[in-house]
Amino acid sequence: MKILLTNFHPYYGGGHTTYLLDIYRHLNKNCNLFLACPPTSRLYKFAGEIRQENVIGIDFPGKLKELKGIIKNLKKIIGMLKKESFDLIHVNGSPDHRMIMYAKILLKSNVPVIRTIHNSLTPRTNFYTKLRRKYFTNKIIVVSDFQKKLMLNNGYREDEMTIIPNGVDTDYFHPIPPDTELREKYKLGGDDMVFVSVAGTALHKGWQLLVEAVSKLDSKLKNKIKIILAGAIPNKSVREKYIEKLNMNEQVIFTGLLPDVRKVISIADVGFVLSYKIETISFACREMMSMGKAVLVSDFAGLPENVDDGINGWLAKCLNVDSIYEKVNEIIRNIDKLDQFSVEARKKAEKEFGLKGFIDKTYLCYESTLMSDREVS
Repeated sequence: MKILLTNFHPYYGGGHTTYLLDIYRHLNKNCNLFLACPPTSRLYKFAGEIRQENVIGIDFPGKLKELKGIIKNLKKIIGMLKKESFDLIHVNGSPDHRMIMYAKILLKSNVPVIRTIHNSLTPRTNFYTKLRRKYFTNKIIVVSDFQKKLMLNNGYREDEMTIIPNGVDTDYFHPIPPDTELREKYKLGGDDMVFVSVAGTALHKGWQLLVEAVSKLDSKLKNKIKIILAGAIPNKSVREKYIEKLNMNEQVIFTGLLPDVRKVISIADVGFVLSYKIETISFACREMMSMGKAVLVSDFAGLPENVDDGINGWLAKCLNVDSIYEKVNEIIRNIDKLDQFSVEARKKAEKEFGLKGFIDKTYLCYESTLMSDREVS
């Protein structure tokens, strides 16, 4: 089975990168995998470290002002499809899906296309998206029950979709002792409570809501809490608005982008992902739970599918600072239960989040798509 994976993100890529690297690394035992992505991307770099010869540098521009780039890269795609004769193409966003569609039209190709939806946005139902769905998509992978319900509520059919929740490597992300050097670097006291997020620092991840909630605690409690955020350091205006104005400079630490998040997860007492937009099911949440960290999540999209409230984490109302404040107080009041919460988080990760199930289901999706005699219609 010869498979082409595609992704459009030119830089970091977030969960898209994790998702595709796992497929590219672990499905190669059963498939001959190729990967097309921008040469400037983190995905291109890391995939090349796994197996460079099958990584192809292609951009996926889509705006009218990028017409020259569209033509240039479309020629590359057409040449690649002619040369390699793929059995199946697995796209991961609208820009790469669109370019594959153009190539299929020009080549009059009937190679099947699978699309993974990596966001929780309401699907568009305009003429173009209906056309792409009807004639150029054989199967849609969704990564949460929430996504499936959203799609069904917007005119999609049950037989168009399959649910394959994101998997994490539970051997790689396993409990380890707190990194002492990192604790010293961030000047963490022995009785500090440390909240960590490795979900990124875009505002839709909701980290600023936790900052605001903690700012409302009395000064004695507030001063014992540290909020550590892995990801790109926000610009000055964001820091001023969401940290400095709340007098939270001493409580909030930005690590910058990290090639390996395990050390920073190791120093957490509690993980958190408080997204209110775009999020699907969160690799970050599952990675932190896999490392034995109970996680505070918002009740947005697929996040509640990770956590059992009051057992291996906590569920707060989306975009609700008061609800987050209540959960923080609950965590503080029940600090003696954190060890048991951590054990339960790891148990759930081992039972439900492992890579094997994710990889096996993805392979079965490929196989069933190729075997199916259902034409795109």
